[in-house]
Amino acid sequence: SSAPGGGLSAGGSGKRDEIFVDVVERLSATFGGGGAHLVGGSIDGAVQVRSFLSGSPALSLALSDGLVISGGGPGSASGGGGGARPPSYGGAGSDPSLVFLEDALFHESVSLARFEADRTLDLPSPPDGEFTAVAYRAPPPARPPFSVRAGVEPDPDAPGKAVVTIRVRADFPPDRAAAAWEATLPFPPGVVRVTRARGAFHEHG
Repeated sequence: SSAPGGGLSAGGSGKRDEIFVDVVERLSATFGGGGAHLVGGSIDGAVQVRSFLSGSPALSLALSDGLVISGGGPGSASGGGGGARPPSYGGAGSDPSLVFLEDALFHESVSLARFEADRTLDLPSPPDGEFTAVAYRAPPPARPPFSVRAGVEPDPDAPGKAVVTIRVRADFPPDRAAAAWEATLPFPPGVVRVTRARGAFHEHG
């Protein structure tokens, strides 16, 4: 998502004061043989800021009150949630009001003075231009935004060959899109050649 803000800068120069905040996430997921069961995965995300404000005024970013960071290490912050931990795959028994992060790394200009109290990131003197306010890793969602199913059948017209079918279903609204989507299908060592046929696209309402 992107949240712009705008206005004319002082001095009547005509240059617009603008700031954009984007949340960018990359989801990696491993499905079981049937395609319906999620067996592993992670989310690598970042809150990216593009600031073009005159004078570099102080900024504050309010994150979710239910944010729980269970990881540690340099540049990370933890706390909240009463010792809660990220749910297992499938999310059984997890509190939907909580947002779990396994680790987080904050930009050097971010002040965490209020983070433990109300999950607010303060930037007293933010840099001009583009920077990553926080980078994080999170467990995969209980219900991924897509499902992948693979099927293998003998080729009736060619003995010794098989037909592999991969079906991908997107389970998110039509006004959203996934960029740089990639599927990896491992084959046994005995496979000597793979040919690809053009797939069919079916839009579901």
